[in-house]
Amino acid sequence: MDARARSRSELSALAATTARPRVLVAPIPVTPTKPLTPSHVKFLLWVDVLYRATSRITTVDFLYGHTTGNACQQTLGFWEYLDRTSGDTDYASWSEEDVGNQYIAYQAEPVKACGSALAPYRDAYENHGWVHPASARLLHAWNEHYETLGVYDPGLRRPTRASMDIEELVDVLSAHDLCLDMRSESDGIYMDLTAFGLPLRKLVTADGLMNHLACTLRDIVPLVRRYDQIVLLHDREMTADYLLLQRAIGQLGGQATRIAVDRVAIDGVVRSGRMGGWAGYTVPEIASACSANEYPDRFRLGLRLFLLATIGIGLGLSFDFRLLRRRIRDAERLLGHADPEERDTEMHEFLLRLTGHKAYVDPYRLAGALLIRGRHVPIHDLVKAIFT
Repeated sequence: MDARARSRSELSALAATTARPRVLVAPIPVTPTKPLTPSHVKFLLWVDVLYRATSRITTVDFLYGHTTGNACQQTLGFWEYLDRTSGDTDYASWSEEDVGNQYIAYQAEPVKACGSALAPYRDAYENHGWVHPASARLLHAWNEHYETLGVYDPGLRRPTRASMDIEELVDVLSAHDLCLDMRSESDGIYMDLTAFGLPLRKLVTADGLMNHLACTLRDIVPLVRRYDQIVLLHDREMTADYLLLQRAIGQLGGQATRIAVDRVAIDGVVRSGRMGGWAGYTVPEIASACSANEYPDRFRLGLRLFLLATIGIGLGLSFDFRLLRRRIRDAERLLGHADPEERDTEMHEFLLRLTGHKAYVDPYRLAGALLIRGRHVPIHDLVKAIFT
């Protein structure tokens, strides 16, 4: 028996004798307030490949919905701004850029609306799953983009309701000494992990407005004990909050892993979506420049190779159409050399090697492996199940 066959045999034996852990993939959602930029696309593809690959080797659930953040102050404030400045508008005719430009204007306002002005929007979402027509317009457009990108849709346009209300969350956190409720002192609610050397973090303002961390906790806390591992994926700008979230999950009896994904620079500059800078780099513009409609499989595989392997998880190269087209040519080569006779068991064993003893498959290592010539890679199965 040669070395590769022995390794394959050992991995098969390990998989057969090891209980399949239950994994929850929980990425931070993109709030429906702006167009999808290359940074968003990189994150979506990172999550998509991780989820699809990991689901081939263990039991995986997906906690994700763009409406998860709709109860937070940032999104509610934007909805109030739109109604205050645009009035009764038919948003069905608006483009993603139209909505995004209004979001830039909202962020530039020096004073934001108070809790009493946002309360009707919060109640409409919390009690009825209502979504502002401008955000509904974006979600409709994103649904089409997901199809273009070949991204798994976990319920993009389905309103999601939090698993617990804020009072239930306070009760659970307080029972584990993780909460400081200062409402009796005309203040807000704080996450308190100061015993672990972490700063206080306000979750709810004195007038009842929740931030993104509070909304995320309401979704994740009820699920902590159902999974062996929770994989938290987030924008690196949110690292401080996700450190708190990871520690809280541990104190509640769970296990969590964090993955921070950096944004993509455009012309050497990294911008937040609230600052604009997306002209020429929206999903339709990228797809059109790369003939995605004519060659969808090449585009989807090439885009993943470019954003996951070439740019990678960190702050790497700027978005470069020439490099993207080069990766699309690599995708064409890979698709042309894929062997449909490969066995699915080969893919399973190959993916196990890319976990690094973690509960999930590393998208960077997986995408990079496809670009290494001369290495035995089950291309056909990987492309069909994970990359297109």
